[in-house]
Amino acid sequence: MQQENTIIVKDADKYIVSEKEFLQYIYVVLQKSEKFQNVKTGEKINEYLELDMTVEREGEEGIEKLVIEVRQAALFTLDRIQPVIARLRQIHKAVSDAKCVFLFPGKLTDRLNQIFEKYGVEVWDRDYFAAAFRREIDQIQHPVFQNFFAVRQISGREKELEFIDRLNLCTLGKADWTNYQKLAGEILTYLFCPPLSAPLTERIDIRNNYKRQYIFPNYCNTGLWAYLRNVYTADYIVADAMNTSQNLSAKDVRQFSDFLKVHGTGLFGMIITRRSVSDSAYFTAREAWVMQKKMILILHDNDMEQMLLEKLSGRNPENVIRQKIEDFRFSFE
Repeated sequence: MQQENTIIVKDADKYIVSEKEFLQYIYVVLQKSEKFQNVKTGEKINEYLELDMTVEREGEEGIEKLVIEVRQAALFTLDRIQPVIARLRQIHKAVSDAKCVFLFPGKLTDRLNQIFEKYGVEVWDRDYFAAAFRREIDQIQHPVFQNFFAVRQISGREKELEFIDRLNLCTLGKADWTNYQKLAGEILTYLFCPPLSAPLTERIDIRNNYKRQYIFPNYCNTGLWAYLRNVYTADYIVADAMNTSQNLSAKDVRQFSDFLKVHGTGLFGMIITRRSVSDSAYFTAREAWVMQKKMILILHDNDMEQMLLEKLSGRNPENVIRQKIEDFRFSFE
C-alpha cells in the first residue's frame, strides 16, 4: 500500500518539473515537519489574489502565520526578481498579519537578499531549506526534487566566493579601473573557458578607434554559445568592463556597438558596468538591436555574482546569459 504523502515519478531522469508539482512537494515536506502546522495551499484572498501556501509556526511571541511564495526556478536576475517583490508586497498589504517568505531551490546574491530584507521578507533558499528540512527531505526521497536540496560538500574557500569578495573590494572610479577590468576578465574566463577559447585581450580595430578588453573566440558546436553564433553571428564573444562611477551613457554603448561588425567579431557583446544604465544608454542598445541586429547585453556586478553562484551550485552559469537575452527581447513586447 502506498504511504500517505508519498510521491512517485516514473522516468525521473526525463522528468520536466512544473511549478505545481514543486509546490506540492514543498507542501508535503512542511506537512511532515513538526515545526509547522495548518499547512494550506491555494487560499484565495480576493478575486485576484491566490496564495501559494500558508503555514503556522511557533514564534517568539506565540503562533506566527507565514505566507510562502514558492518558485521552482533556481535563478533570478534583478529584472526577474522585481515581479516577485511586487507580488510579495501585494500579499503583505492584503494579509498584513502574516510574515512573507520567498522559497526557491537556488541561491541569491547578497544584493538581492538585501532587497528582500528591506521589505521584511524571509528567504528560504536551497541551502536553508536543505538544512532546516533535512529529516523530511530524506524521509520523502523524491526521485526528482531530492537533488534540488542535496547537501553540498564544502572543501575550504571556493574560488567563486573569492571572486565575489574581490568584486566587492573594487572601488568605483579610475583608481581601480584596471583592477576591475582584469578581475572581470578573470571571472569570465573562469566561468566560460572552456567551452569558449581563452580571450584575446586589448584588440584594436583597423582605424585604431576602439579597444575592447576581452574577445573570446567562439568555436562551440553545441549549447548556448553555438546558438549565439548562429543567431547573432557571435563568432567572437566581446566583453568590456567599465568601472565608471557614473551611470552607463549612450556614448559608452554607441562606442561599444561600433566595434561589433558582421565581418569582424560578430554582432554579440557584453558590457559589464557597476552603476545603473541611463535611459539614453538603454534606448541606444535597443536601437542597435532593431536597426543593426546587434545584441548588446549589459551586465552588473549582481549578474557576475549570480553566474559565480550558479557555478558554485553545480549549475550552468550560462543560464544568466540566457535570462538576460530573454529579458532584453521580452522588453519589446
